[in-house]
Amino acid sequence: AQGEVKQVFIDRAKEVKAPIIFAEEQIHFRSTQRNDKGWEFDSPEFPHLFGELSGLCQEKNAATVLTAVGQLRNLGYNISDQSVYDAFAHVTSLTGLMGRWQQLESSPRLICDTGHNTGGIQYIVRQLQNESYQNLRIIIGMVNDKDISGVLAMLPQNAVYYFTRASIPRALPEERLYELAIKAGLTGKCYPSVQQAVEAAKKESRPDDLIFVGGSTFIVADLLKTMLSQQ
Repeated sequence: AQGEVKQVFIDRAKEVKAPIIFAEEQIHFRSTQRNDKGWEFDSPEFPHLFGELSGLCQEKNAATVLTAVGQLRNLGYNISDQSVYDAFAHVTSLTGLMGRWQQLESSPRLICDTGHNTGGIQYIVRQLQNESYQNLRIIIGMVNDKDISGVLAMLPQNAVYYFTRASIPRALPEERLYELAIKAGLTGKCYPSVQQAVEAAKKESRPDDLIFVGGSTFIVADLLKTMLSQQ
């Protein structure tokens, strides 16, 4: 909620006569700590709150959730502290949520994330910078109504890219994505499906490489569908 974007929400709230609450103005963590298992958030109301989602964006998401909990309680909803602790600690099993900085394999590591715009990609790039690996391999595809050039400009140039497309009509053709990526200084090859791109990346990888799959929720969906069918 910054700059022009924040003002859009403020103006819309006024139009529909709705209250508007910004999480960063409501929740102030005394401390936050992230590790491979997730996050620990410490706030006055919820000390030592463990969240199993490990993505960097979860610090802001946690503030949003806790703000929503507070608003619902003000409206009379009975949400116990224990429910909040349980939900943060077991969100994937409780909801079936998948694809948020999710590690699917370990040698080489295969990680996916559904971040698909510049706001989400900035966190993914920061997280990739914090990871250890021999070679970084990125499997990416996008839909044609996103800020494709903006996303490509943010991606690391020291990675090997596998340009592909999701199995939906809105998917940007992998050849077109490749053309835009070359202009952004990225190098790689094209693959007509996510499965073929993943197979190629695995074949070329060493055990200590990192394979990241993303760029679109639909890319991650194709990946998960393929991997679940193989189990």
